[in-house]
Amino acid sequence: MKKFVTTFTLISSAVLLAGCSSAADPSDTAAGSADTNPSAQQDTGANDGTFSIEKITSCDQVAEAVAPYIEGLVPLEGSNVSSTSVYCSWGSGEAGTDLSDIRGVDVTLTPTPEQPDFSMLLDMKGTEALADPWVAEQGGTAFAHTVDIGLVVTIGTTVWVPGVEVSIAGGKWDGVPSLDGPAGIEVAKALLTQ
Repeated sequence: MKKFVTTFTLISSAVLLAGCSSAADPSDTAAGSADTNPSAQQDTGANDGTFSIEKITSCDQVAEAVAPYIEGLVPLEGSNVSSTSVYCSWGSGEAGTDLSDIRGVDVTLTPTPEQPDFSMLLDMKGTEALADPWVAEQGGTAFAHTVDIGLVVTIGTTVWVPGVEVSIAGGKWDGVPSLDGPAGIEVAKALLTQ
């Protein structure tokens, strides 16, 4: 039951917010291992002002950006880093037996050259556009979708800047910093400006 609830909660946020993101290629490298693609060693961001995921070569790098939110969580199977996508996931594992003990964080980055049409998502109940000076300076957009079922509040944040879409599934839990919209933007900035 616990795994189902965790999976359902995280997937519902990720599906709502990452509809335009491409899936990882099954032949890509496993989480935590460096991509063997030589282009993965190049600088983040092209000379034309677009961003790239090329400097992210492991979920360990992503973990640094979300460290306060994944404290006490364990890396989950299925995490994957490649030259075409990044997906890193952490969950509460077998800890706790109460719904309020279930936590999870997912981070997805995908190359997305053109701004997707987010209008349908922005019209959904629980979705709010996020104003952020850094995102605006890049010509990007950001929004968060919140699902509050009482004991559990999940928050999915999407940040698009030219070249990359970042989706972060997190939430609010007692005794742990909230991974809400503004915090998600800070995580995205940390990952994109490495």
